[in-house]
Amino acid sequence: MGVHNRFRVFLGLGLAMAAGVVRAEEAQPDYGPPPAWVKPPPPDTRQAPPAGALLQVLMRDSQAKLGPEGDAQYLETRFKLLTPEALDAGNLNLVWDPQVETLAIHRLTVTHDGKVTDVLAAQKFTVVRREQGLEAAMLDGRLTATLQIPGLQVGDVIDLAITTGSHDPLLAGHSQFVDLLPTTAIAGRLRERATWPAASSIAWRASDDLPKSAVRRAGGAVEALFEADGLPAPTRADGAPARFRVRRLVQASGFADWREISALMAPLYASAATPKPDSPLKAEAAKIRAASADPAKQALAALQLVQDQVRYVYVGLDSGAYRPAAADETWSRRFGDCKAKTALLLALLSELGIKAEPVLANASGLDGLDYALPQLGVFNHVLVRAEVGGRTLWLDGTRSGDSNLVELEVFPYGVGLPVHAGGGGDLEKHLPPVPFQPVEETVVQIDARAGLHAPAQVTARFVLRGDEAFSIDREVASAPHDEAEQVLKKAAVENLSWFEPKSVTWSYDARRRLFLEEVRGEGKVDWSKDASGGHTLWYQIHGSGLGPIKPIKRDADQDQTAPFAVAYPSYSRWVTTIRLPQGIQTGRRGDNVATTLGGMRYVRRLSSQGDTVTMYHSLRSMTPEITAAEAAADEAKRADFKPGAAFVWAVDAPPKPAVTPTAPPPPAPQDAKALLAAGYAVGAERRYDEALALADRALAAQPGWADAQRLRALVLVELKRWPEAADAYAAAVSVSEKPNAADLRGRVQALTHARKFDEAEKAADIYVLAFPRTVDAYEARAGIFEARQDYDRALAATDDARQAGVDEAAILRVRSNILWAAHRREDALAAAEAEIKLDPDSATALSWRGLMEARLKRFDAARDDLRDAERMNPENETTIIRLAELEEFQGRYAQAVAIFDAALARWPKSAVLLNGRCWSRALWGEKLDLAARDCDDALAVNSTLPSALDSRAFVSFRQKNYADAVTRYNAALAERPESAASLYGRGLAKLRAGDKAGGEADLAAALKLDPDAAESYLAAGLKP
Repeated sequence: MGVHNRFRVFLGLGLAMAAGVVRAEEAQPDYGPPPAWVKPPPPDTRQAPPAGALLQVLMRDSQAKLGPEGDAQYLETRFKLLTPEALDAGNLNLVWDPQVETLAIHRLTVTHDGKVTDVLAAQKFTVVRREQGLEAAMLDGRLTATLQIPGLQVGDVIDLAITTGSHDPLLAGHSQFVDLLPTTAIAGRLRERATWPAASSIAWRASDDLPKSAVRRAGGAVEALFEADGLPAPTRADGAPARFRVRRLVQASGFADWREISALMAPLYASAATPKPDSPLKAEAAKIRAASADPAKQALAALQLVQDQVRYVYVGLDSGAYRPAAADETWSRRFGDCKAKTALLLALLSELGIKAEPVLANASGLDGLDYALPQLGVFNHVLVRAEVGGRTLWLDGTRSGDSNLVELEVFPYGVGLPVHAGGGGDLEKHLPPVPFQPVEETVVQIDARAGLHAPAQVTARFVLRGDEAFSIDREVASAPHDEAEQVLKKAAVENLSWFEPKSVTWSYDARRRLFLEEVRGEGKVDWSKDASGGHTLWYQIHGSGLGPIKPIKRDADQDQTAPFAVAYPSYSRWVTTIRLPQGIQTGRRGDNVATTLGGMRYVRRLSSQGDTVTMYHSLRSMTPEITAAEAAADEAKRADFKPGAAFVWAVDAPPKPAVTPTAPPPPAPQDAKALLAAGYAVGAERRYDEALALADRALAAQPGWADAQRLRALVLVELKRWPEAADAYAAAVSVSEKPNAADLRGRVQALTHARKFDEAEKAADIYVLAFPRTVDAYEARAGIFEARQDYDRALAATDDARQAGVDEAAILRVRSNILWAAHRREDALAAAEAEIKLDPDSATALSWRGLMEARLKRFDAARDDLRDAERMNPENETTIIRLAELEEFQGRYAQAVAIFDAALARWPKSAVLLNGRCWSRALWGEKLDLAARDCDDALAVNSTLPSALDSRAFVSFRQKNYADAVTRYNAALAERPESAASLYGRGLAKLRAGDKAGGEADLAAALKLDPDAAESYLAAGLKP
């Protein structure tokens, strides 16, 4: 859609004439005196020019005549050239649209040393049609009257007076007028005057930073007038939303309200969107319908047809600034502007039976129109709103590459005006939701195990989403491969100067509109020496710096009441992992951060796992703007918010000579602390009986010691001695000076495992009372009811948490797990999705949703979530296992094994990864000897790992050693008695071994615990 940039005078300050200009003989401006309704201009100002100004406007006189026959504006400007740079103001360009506008030139004079020269007596304006509009895909019929004033000198005064008239039949006699005055300090005389018939309903408004208008009636007409001799600069409001930066605006409108504009446009689009009976669009709609019965997919296909097969060309000819071309015409010529593409899209959607309507918008985005009178000229764009299966989709035919339905649920322009027939539609404000997917991600994995001074192996992944992703993909696709490769490599090292790329790959996922670049290379880590001169080296973790946060305040002379705009919506994420050399002292330094300042959410987390440090950092906007009061409060916090960057450190010193380890001397009988430390040490080696004995000895040395009771409880949990563990936790609670959440939680869980549910509920009440704002307390209570399969009461526990004000994202995580256990699959997914929208920095939530989607056979969605979660935390074994399980659910066992191969190359001693590969190979039924070895290796690391015991039993089953399988399943069930998977596996083994009754009993028990227990076995072709 186009807007008439009417009454715009270009003084040529730095505005060069474009090449490719042709003379236009068909329309010329008129020359003559001003119209009779124009009053004589006011006198020039006597004010001194502003310091440093290029020119001074001595007088600016704007007079408008508005009415149903058309609108006209007389504009006279007299200005003095103060510097050589101002001489370019003599290059005059007057633009108008002869189809709906007229241009009359009344005066052009130059005053030099008191002598007035009539420029028009010697030369007239030359009218040209500029052809650069074609390069910008525009056909608007606009003409430019151009003239270069000869002989100008510094000190000359130019006086230009013109009248432009407008009469667009499409507006049906409605006036609309806008005049924007300069927003700098004005040292000149100003007058703004407008008249209209008293019978016309025309509203007049001047912004508050202009003199108050005097409005009076006389002789059947209304006159609005204000004058000023100079104006100070308007009060600034740096950082305010765009609507607060609209200054010195004069406007008039003959529209009663926005609904009247909507109703005016409705029949135009209704007519343009109606195809002929024999229209080829009907066949196109039929193809779309045949390809999919899903209305959402049909709407997307119609959008892609309009985007891909109709090129954009703005058509402003013959009232075309507002009138859409007919859908059939647009399809025939295969080009059109936003109006034409909207009408075409509406026609297709109508043929598909999809409810849709046009919505007027402004392509630059609007954050409000409280300052504006109803005017069609506010809008310069139009798109389609479609209602599909309870979803609202915003379809813009002028865009390219739209393929993600989730993105189409967001209205990108802030304020829109739906075009309704009848009573018309009113303005609507649509705020994009708080972003829950980053627009850009950077993941850097550094393997520095070779040594502090040896080259580190580096893998860097860069992800873009949405329009940025589509744009970079188009650029890369259009460039030669070698050139694209070099550009991407160069971009990769902008913030990793010590890194030398060796290879780069890239891909574009059109379904997700996601561009992924992966660069591999090496380089010496940019270690810095310790300032003290010691042996410690420091590395500032890439992406960890939160940077200096800009002040959230304004200078004292500015508007202190205006809100502050936020860069919304925006979301970026950085993840860095670094694997450090073994055998030397290493560590990390840096604060974890989770705070919101100035409408932006800052998150940073540091974690360590073995020899690897992981840094996660995100920056996300939470709201489009904050109030002045919120800004003041955040500014006070900002002054104290100094988290700094995050670092890893390593001691660069020769390794100490190897010393043969010797067993530590046994602790003295009365040294309780030494006994406790020894107990934890042997417990870490899974020597639980010894650990328990040492805990008892520590208690004997220091009776009533909570720490010793706590060790007893931990050991008894590992031994599955649940009642004793509950008693030990109770003893720890009873002697602690203040409540310990771990003790309270441990007691509830131990009693639940012991199936002492009444006691567990009482213990849970104590836990909740002590920690009423902690989700773990309510989760422990919910776990009691889950164990009893009373899912309604389990969910009620989360309702209690909500009433207590517990973090909603944490509540949703618990609810999702309960709902999944209750086999309310869609509700579980909905809860996880809601959690992710509240806390998109949770890799755990994404990974969990991915697993649920995989089990529901929504494989694309599962892969998306799991890959996103893996990038958020590349060191997380659970997500890696779920990625492998995704392949297993699709019967792609070789691919699952390959995932485990890659992970085990990084963590060769991981019991859970070894078990995962064992299970994948057993499902595959290939290389069962290697599967058995994997399980045996996992059990060598953790001999009581229930999943490894179960997988090893399954390997024996696949090897048709059914008796051994039953024995091994017995061992797995001893560790985890209510494992539906182990019960089902044992049931199959018993059936194969000839124990029909025992096998059927196990299968029934397994399916009672989990109706999906047979899924993996059935997928592998294993039936009872």
